[in-house]
Amino acid sequence: MLSLINLAWLKPSVRRVRLSFLPGLQVDFMDRDVAIGQVVEWSERSTRYPVVIFGPEGCGKSAFLRQAAEVLREFGYDVIYVDVAHMNLIAHTDVNEVVKKLIEVVSECPVLPKSSLQPSHKHNQGITK
Repeated sequence: MLSLINLAWLKPSVRRVRLSFLPGLQVDFMDRDVAIGQVVEWSERSTRYPVVIFGPEGCGKSAFLRQAAEVLREFGYDVIYVDVAHMNLIAHTDVNEVVKKLIEVVSECPVLPKSSLQPSHKHNQGITK
């Protein structure tokens, strides 16, 4: 099951979230209660299926994800936000390398204990090339 959110068709409402994009640059976002409500609902159900956010260039997909992360923090969730648009992406064909890269990115998150990020041999047994 794959969930989709098309940002081009959202109806407006009044919730505001302020995001910092650069030092000294803050932007207020509003009119996304329907989509943010869906994200909160998924977080309460602990969805395990992927969610695809799509829309035309410049419609606010990245800003929406940052806004969703901020709202989830307000609800008390520990949120890990990885901005892949501003990362150096490396193509990997080796699953173990992908796992190492993911652990490297997640290890920068201050809410997770470092010991929980070390892959155990038990978890690596099912990983093959």
